[in-house]
Amino acid sequence: MKILILEDNPEKLAEIISEIQIFDNEVEITTVTNQFDFSPLVERHKYDLIIIDLMVPSFQSEPPTDLTEMLILRIRDDECINIETPVLALTKYPQAAHKCVDDLSVVGLQIGHYSDNGQWKSLLLKNLKSSKPQEIYDFVIVCALQKEAKAFEQVLSNISPSENIMGLECRKVKVANFNGLIVTCPRMGLVVASIVTTKALEYFKPKVICMSGICAGLKSSGANIYDLIISDTSYQHDAGKWTNGKLVSEVYQVQLDPDVKTFINSKIIDNQEIESTLTQGVSFERDEYHDQYIKPKIKLEITSSGSTVIADSEIIKSVEDTHRKVHSFEMETFALYESARMSPLKPKYFSCKCVVDDGSESKGDNYHRLACLFAAKCTVEVLSGLLKSS
Repeated sequence: MKILILEDNPEKLAEIISEIQIFDNEVEITTVTNQFDFSPLVERHKYDLIIIDLMVPSFQSEPPTDLTEMLILRIRDDECINIETPVLALTKYPQAAHKCVDDLSVVGLQIGHYSDNGQWKSLLLKNLKSSKPQEIYDFVIVCALQKEAKAFEQVLSNISPSENIMGLECRKVKVANFNGLIVTCPRMGLVVASIVTTKALEYFKPKVICMSGICAGLKSSGANIYDLIISDTSYQHDAGKWTNGKLVSEVYQVQLDPDVKTFINSKIIDNQEIESTLTQGVSFERDEYHDQYIKPKIKLEITSSGSTVIADSEIIKSVEDTHRKVHSFEMETFALYESARMSPLKPKYFSCKCVVDDGSESKGDNYHRLACLFAAKCTVEVLSGLLKSS
């Protein structure tokens, strides 16, 4: 964020700068004390916020004078690069502003009375918040569960604490020197995932958006515990019409972008070294073993999403009947794929989820910790390659 300040009173200037740095200590601040030095800066350099005093010297070493009209003309000139930049006038002499209050309002300048009561600070904070440009990130990882997001702490060393950014729970992170966010949904499900994905795309404009987490696998398709399923095609298995006590499915589906699919096949699926690194440095508890060995296998398969958790063999049969090649199912991937597909940004997208159960009545949580970790590791591998190739 870049701020230009026109102020000739050192004490007032120091107090304004202090308030700005409390808000954000990385703000780039340029200060000038007179109109002569102010004019070329405001004409040649773009700022996010301009803060001015209306009673300042025209030239260095001259006494302050009322420059309200001059400053309005200078900042709001049609040729000025900052013609639309927010401007806050903080003055000890409100009578200077009152003479031009109508003109100030018309051109979008706010007036604040700088005084000892400190009320001007709230106005300054309001302008700082509204003027701060929204940061753009290279990628966004969406997780439906806290445990899925938390797994990245064991994979990446530079994750920030959670913070609220534009109403989303976010953690800043780097992958292969690219800046990104891990966004955690407030709860599971297609609707929430769709809203979160759409907001993340709109606010952060990532080149790549993806999902990491856990899923259920279908035994009939050969899905095993700890298999990592990257969704080649994702569809919604509970869309359609209920009639005579039965769901007549209407299948909506979204496929991976062909370039993303080619990359995953050639650089991830065919790379045996990646699979071998998934278990490196990982300790296993006794109840986390499903078989004699834990060997995650990365697969590119058809997956389905639905609005509810499935723990019923009959419902699983209906999912299998909807698409004969479906390999796994969960509650969010279709929403992310559809939101990304419809976005005007046209980002690359993918989903990587690890199998933890078969969706039957016997499902449990024993395999969740490792599955979240394996999914996070695999997601980082895919993400790193896509970012480097974009």
